[in-house]
Amino acid sequence: MTKPLILIVDDEPEIAQFVAEVADEIGIASETAGSAKAFMRHYETLRPSGIVMDLVMPDMDGIELVQWLAKRDCDVPILLITGFNPNYADALVEIAKASGIRISDRLTKPVEIEKLEAALLALVSASPEAVSTSSGSVR
Repeated sequence: MTKPLILIVDDEPEIAQFVAEVADEIGIASETAGSAKAFMRHYETLRPSGIVMDLVMPDMDGIELVQWLAKRDCDVPILLITGFNPNYADALVEIAKASGIRISDRLTKPVEIEKLEAALLALVSASPEAVSTSSGSVR
């Protein structure tokens, strides 16, 4: 059985590494990107089961990245992790909904390990692959 794969984008390398290590401990593979542009390159070549996204990054913010994903008909859920104003995260959730993008959860930095584990497991279980497998259909 293949591990689900998540794509993590955060401009703080220690946060991305922390998320990747927690994911690995619970059986989820990951790739990290330190910028939105690097994320875009990874996204084009990988088929992630979920995306873990920082909200505020220097080259492109989460709103712009969600709009970019919407143009590509992204069907995988997104977990937002931010240390920024929760109202900004609320705005992104509304923009994502209007764009057809699913936000599975939001976590605030600093992130508690138990909450991150639960959010990552929920993220991959909400992926199209997990949903189609649990319903018995074949992709």
